[in-house]
Amino acid sequence: MSSRYRLSTVGTAKRERQKANKARREQEAVREQAKKRTLRLSLLIGGAIIAVFVIVAVAGRFFLDSDDDDPVVPDDVVVTTEVLSDDTTESDDG
Repeated sequence: MSSRYRLSTVGTAKRERQKANKARREQEAVREQAKKRTLRLSLLIGGAIIAVFVIVAVAGRFFLDSDDDDPVVPDDVVVTTEVLSDDTTESDDG
């Protein structure tokens, strides 16, 4: 007796193409996720490096500026100095 249905299942060409396309889409999705993860990580690292440089530059500008340590004398102020003589020949003692 022969039956109308096959006892063993044999994949058709269409079903094999569907499986192959699904596997390819899954691989592309995994690749795309890895690419996005790498890009995001690269941007975070680059941003952190730039932030460190900005912080160092700002800190250097405010805290390491040696010109601020010198006293500032306005131009319109005149500073005079008196010279004291060391004359010991004249004595008030007598």
